[in-house]
Amino acid sequence: FDALGGTTEEARRVEDRHDIYAAEELFKKELKQRWKTCNKRFQNGQPNVVLWCDDNHHTKGSVPVYIYAGEVNSKGKQEGWCACVPPAERAAAEKETLQANEKFRIVDYPECRQRGNKLEQRCERPRSAPPP
Repeated sequence: FDALGGTTEEARRVEDRHDIYAAEELFKKELKQRWKTCNKRFQNGQPNVVLWCDDNHHTKGSVPVYIYAGEVNSKGKQEGWCACVPPAERAAAEKETLQANEKFRIVDYPECRQRGNKLEQRCERPRSAPPP
């Protein structure tokens, strides 16, 4: 604050940045509620991790995908997680990413692509592999 108790330009920038951050965190929380995170299992000594979507827990027919959301940080990284998205919702979700100025994007795990380029509900990928 300045000498008269008014808000300084720097304080306004900090408040604006905080508001943007809070909105981004809320958006990510809503995405995680909309599409539950994937099940994941790995065993010590095994080179692969198993990713899967369970029809009893996730929306029926969901497949594992990687969701990136939020701003790219100073290291050029963007937060992301494995989520189970039903193929029937995928087209609408892709359209939504464009309407949301690409605040999030959905990327397939190449290892989950099987039979006729169809995504499978369960797949294995190398533990050391970076996100797709």
